Amino acid sequence: MTRVPLRDLLAGPDLNALTVLTEATERRVSSVHVIDKLTDLRSVPRDSFVVVLPAASAQARGHLFDIAMRDATASGVGAVVLNGIDASTVESTAVRIANRNGVSLMLAPLDLDPTRLIVAVSASYFVGAADADMAAGTSAQTVTPAVTQDNVLRHRELGATDAS
Repeated sequence: MTRVPLRDLLAGPDLNALTVLTEATERRVSSVHVIDKLTDLRSVPRDSFVVVLPAASAQARGHLFDIAMRDATASGVGAVVLNGIDASTVESTAVRIANRNGVSLMLAPLDLDPTRLIVAVSASYFVGAADADMAAGTSAQTVTPAVTQDNVLRHRELGATDAS
């Protein structure tokens, strides 16, 4: 499995607009996952870049988010991006948990559509993975997309439900 340096991934278009609360750019990312429940942080694969959809991000408050961040660190998550919330709503204890355990915790700008973020992260990951594969002399065809069109369509359905 190809692992892309987080610092390279964050250099992609739209990703330089993320607000970084904790930074672990030395980490390497092996997949991109989209979740719609904070409890899903306990089951994502190690070294994942996780995009948390707005409905779940809105629940990132208090001790429940502390627990979610502990679950993420136990799973070995590399980065978590929350969507649709302001930095002032993120608990300082959750930030400390992420920082202490080498997890990048970031916020997407409020005006950045989550679908656009997912596409930007995926594109940046696959460019980085292809570059890493070429440098290693392996085939870029070994990279398997973790973000599928079904995930993006599901997000749009969730967004449509949230808006109604």
